[in-house]
Amino acid sequence: MSSTPRRKIGSRACDGCKIRKVRCSETPPCTRCSSVGIECTFNKLQGIRGPRSLRAKTLAQIQTFQESQRPSQSQNSTGAGSLEGSSAGRGNHSERGRTPVSSLIVRLCLYNHRLFPVWPILSVDNVIARLLRDQADVENFALANAICAAIIAQLKLPFEGRTDDDDPATAASMAAECQNAKASLQGGDGGPIMNLNMLRISFFQHIYHENLSPGGSKSLLFLREALTIAQIMGLQRQSTYASLSAEEQQMRSRILWLLFVTERGVAMLHRLPTILTWQPSFPPVGGLDCEQDKAQILPAFKRLVELFWTLDQGGAFDLIYADSRGDTQGSSRLDYIQHCLQEMAAEEQDSNEVQSADILVTRSWMQTVLWRVSTDPPRTYKQTNHAIQTCRIISDFLSKINRYSKTALEAHGPTIELKIYEMANALTDALSTDLDLLRSSIGITARPVDMLVQLQKLLASSRGGNKTLLTLLCARIAEVERGGPPNLISPAAPLVLEVVETHGDDANDDDNDDDDGSGIASGAVGPPRGRLSYPAYLDTRLNFPAQLPVWPEIRREPSYNVNVDPSMDLEIMFMQLGNGS
Repeated sequence: MSSTPRRKIGSRACDGCKIRKVRCSETPPCTRCSSVGIECTFNKLQGIRGPRSLRAKTLAQIQTFQESQRPSQSQNSTGAGSLEGSSAGRGNHSERGRTPVSSLIVRLCLYNHRLFPVWPILSVDNVIARLLRDQADVENFALANAICAAIIAQLKLPFEGRTDDDDPATAASMAAECQNAKASLQGGDGGPIMNLNMLRISFFQHIYHENLSPGGSKSLLFLREALTIAQIMGLQRQSTYASLSAEEQQMRSRILWLLFVTERGVAMLHRLPTILTWQPSFPPVGGLDCEQDKAQILPAFKRLVELFWTLDQGGAFDLIYADSRGDTQGSSRLDYIQHCLQEMAAEEQDSNEVQSADILVTRSWMQTVLWRVSTDPPRTYKQTNHAIQTCRIISDFLSKINRYSKTALEAHGPTIELKIYEMANALTDALSTDLDLLRSSIGITARPVDMLVQLQKLLASSRGGNKTLLTLLCARIAEVERGGPPNLISPAAPLVLEVVETHGDDANDDDNDDDDGSGIASGAVGPPRGRLSYPAYLDTRLNFPAQLPVWPEIRREPSYNVNVDPSMDLEIMFMQLGNGS
């Protein structure tokens, strides 16, 4: 007599069939596990069905999962075989959980296509070749993971850039893998390694975390780490380049100047001092390698360097951070810098679209920031001139920005969004001195109210829309029109806003910290009334997320040109734009 068939365990598939994504007979041991000779366990939840054929990669996943369920066996399994793979490279990085080489190569290919003009500091072909030649090279493996995590975050790639359902890699997993590999390299008796690859790793870690939390502590610390490695290596001293090949000299020079540009951009955006000071011993940007620098990459990179070098040598950063800027000498310096930036704007040169878009946005942003600085302390004649000049700068910017594709703008990540927001905020700040200018033409092609709408549309279309900055921009415009901070929670019944003094530590120690509102009194919804300076206003808004309205998904428009009813209240108009009406 045949034996009684085993009872099915509910309607669950076994772990092996779940990982293989195939139908399971649901009886222990199941038919498929028995046919391939593996253990049949029921410890994992149901997954999506996939290919029926057993691949080597799938078999490895099954074995890895089942081994993880046996901690006692894992502790007892020691030997030369388990240590051989982990010690083959220059570090002691574990093989378990490593990002597949195929996953890295798929993302690395995007670097040459889209991001080499933004970060022209490495040959990704060499990185890929080293991955294929020696997978135990921990340093190159860490660099590849850092680059890929930065690429995914910078471009906001859908599905984390996956092209295969079996691809387990994500930006977060690659960032963690990079940090683990980096820690294994730095744990040796000789101390941390100081070379170009370790510098690049820190730089791309900065890019990744800057995308997650602009101005966050992790982002800034990784940038400072890259700067420190560069200074320890002596990249700022041209005398250290003498014994190097021409190619190595060019690469080191580019890395140094990219750090110079990046640090000053971050310093202006987040109000921080700089530590990489220009010296006469700095090497030149370098010669042109025609094979590598396609589409005139290096000439455009030089123009971007010149923008920040002009601000640096003109003393703009000292004036921006100064407590008082009312002296005649400071005003003359700002006027001279504005003149230099205007002359650079008149230079029309063909260059890579990605870099050209960055130069346009960066130059216009610098000009608006300098005009704001030049009106402190405020004077009536200065304020009027400031408003007109700011309108002209932004009008010129909007007339040219439509030449560039979304791809070119989005390649620069959150910095483009922050710069556009600051330009819009500078315009509202300028118009607050004279609301009559809001809907007047003031001798330019577009009215300021139309320019505000176009900036809002541009910000809404960048990388799917930055809702935080859009909300802040709406609040800022309403503040200007009403003469004080608006109450966006209940416009029909304004509330009295109160703030309770907080005694906790407001430092942002985590890139993804959420404010629990502990510093707001019960019933209070925001900062006190009264016009605030931009840094104070921005800090206040970010510290009171409870008062920010949650906007629905911003729709993408094919064009930034919109029709505006001049009689419409600006707050209502921008809320309608946010709702896609």
